[in-house]
Amino acid sequence: MWKNNLWSVKVRYYISFFYAIIVVSSFFNTSNKSSNEVVNYATNLSASETLLGYDWCYPHCEDPVAAYKFHSEGTFYYSTKVLGVGTREGKWIDKGDGEVDLVFFDGNGNSSLIIESFDQFNIGTTIYLRY
Repeated sequence: MWKNNLWSVKVRYYISFFYAIIVVSSFFNTSNKSSNEVVNYATNLSASETLLGYDWCYPHCEDPVAAYKFHSEGTFYYSTKVLGVGTREGKWIDKGDGEVDLVFFDGNGNSSLIIESFDQFNIGTTIYLRY
């Protein structure tokens, strides 16, 4: 009878020990960041730090279909080869959290962009890359 009692004490000790290891390891988790954490990091990027001083191209900058150029006074220049639109200008407004409103001076097609990283932003499903 004392063997069963001793065994159950050892089992309880080992179970408690492994439970403590799991709790401590989950508290000090050093695994890779999840995609949500990466997005949260990206959305903390300043629009002016990210957008200014670069050309932004879609789908790539070697032969772009569309491109943006942002200026420090809060304006932007847009050009495209699609449907003869040509060039347009507007103002950009940093809304924080990686979101920027684009307001075209002609009043058509206003939109928002989402900064994904220092070298990428999205407008809807269209991905623009920094040049």
